[in-house]
Amino acid sequence: MQRYVIVQFLVAAIAVLWIGSVFATDGAMAVLLPCVLLWITLYNLGALNEGKRFAVALEGLRLIVITPVAAALLHALGVAGVEPVTLAAVAGVYVGVSLVTFRLATRQTPGEDAGRSVEVETG
Repeated sequence: MQRYVIVQFLVAAIAVLWIGSVFATDGAMAVLLPCVLLWITLYNLGALNEGKRFAVALEGLRLIVITPVAAALLHALGVAGVEPVTLAAVAGVYVGVSLVTFRLATRQTPGEDAGRSVEVETG
């Protein structure tokens, strides 16, 4: 899971640079939605890193629902003048690759949790 979070954080860092360029050309209102999406991403990456139970479900929701809807909204709002085909392709590749790597990161291998739990006998 650690590698997945690191790669997603690097993608978020690239998004910050893009948000900065959009802000410089189009103003604050143009970056409202991208900033909210970035916040959701960073919040959930922190939760994934801390091993919070809800984080896996939220990451799936973010990838399957929130990201495609956000891409459609970005197109509808005309943010940064990105071509619809380019936006759809980037969002599609991002979601597809992220879902595959997220699935691989969440799959448990036999004995993975063996050293994590300690049973204490009383008596």
